[in-house]
Amino acid sequence: MTNLLNPSIVFYFGLFELIFIIILLSIIRHQAKKLRIVKDNSQPSKPATGGDLFDNITKSAELVKAIRVDLHESKFIHQPDKQTQSSELLSRVGQKERAYRHLIQMMKEAETKGFEMKKSRAVLEKHKSEEPGNTIQSD
Repeated sequence: MTNLLNPSIVFYFGLFELIFIIILLSIIRHQAKKLRIVKDNSQPSKPATGGDLFDNITKSAELVKAIRVDLHESKFIHQPDKQTQSSELLSRVGQKERAYRHLIQMMKEAETKGFEMKKSRAVLEKHKSEEPGNTIQSD
């Protein structure tokens, strides 16, 4: 009993409790910051569904390849302004390469900036024709 009340043991136990509390508070603070960042970056959009997950996994890889071909910097060697725009768009495509809806939005943005998106448009048409609700009927 006298060993437990030893002042050095009490001091180290109190120090351990203080360090433990500080670590817990820093973890909670970090998680709260993380939650705030995620909350701020979230856009009011459609909730994710199983179809979105399937699209992200299967369709986005093919669309990314087509976008990279359409926006490749070597196509715009003699147009430095388009070359910089294409490199900016390609870097954004690289960040969102698994988000199918975002890729479609970026492709439309590239079209509004004057880029020809022939391969990307063909891939999109192919994906639309493969959807279950879009059955092509021949007469």
